[in-house]
Amino acid sequence: MAKPAFERRLEALQALRSARDSASTCAPLREALNDPDKLVRVNAAMAIEQLGRPEGALLLRLKLLTGDAEPEVLGQCFASLLSLAPEGTLSFISRFLKSPRESVQFEAASALAQARDPHAIAILKEFWQESQLPLDLRQALLINLGASPIPESAEFLLALVEDEPINLAASALTALTTSRFRADIQPRLSAAVAARDSSQLKSLFEQQFA
Repeated sequence: MAKPAFERRLEALQALRSARDSASTCAPLREALNDPDKLVRVNAAMAIEQLGRPEGALLLRLKLLTGDAEPEVLGQCFASLLSLAPEGTLSFISRFLKSPRESVQFEAASALAQARDPHAIAILKEFWQESQLPLDLRQALLINLGASPIPESAEFLLALVEDEPINLAASALTALTTSRFRADIQPRLSAAVAARDSSQLKSLFEQQFA
């Protein structure tokens, strides 16, 4: 039985990933970024990142500027661009925080949450205060911050536990349970929870940090 067309295209992308020394590799990847199948487009962005060629960053930027109907594709392009060319990428991605599409705002913010530059957290703080993201996307963003590789993310989450409404404070607390900085932040988090005088937060803290 013949394989579906998108599976054949994915196999071709896998082959391209191993062709690191081919100067012609980026041409088919550019086409793959506009493939009809979402999974092929996502994998094309991943392949560009793994190839590590400088012109790949230009392809990713162009794709982001031209847009995509699927937010997951843009999210992978954001993440791959940050990995491939971190220099100057934060300011580029921050433009998409002003997108009229909430899903695009969320994907850009989620990529910034995983950046290794503390300035990304500063950008997210301003975005958090000014944006109108719905509650479910805000809660999902907090989970992404919990997986951040830098301590500034844990500080931001702690501040949200201290100041946000209880439902968002609870989400920030939950995000801190998966943070690599949970042990460092735990004494101050305990004090923040006690100061809120919320049975919900106290119960959640006892469950997660007992």
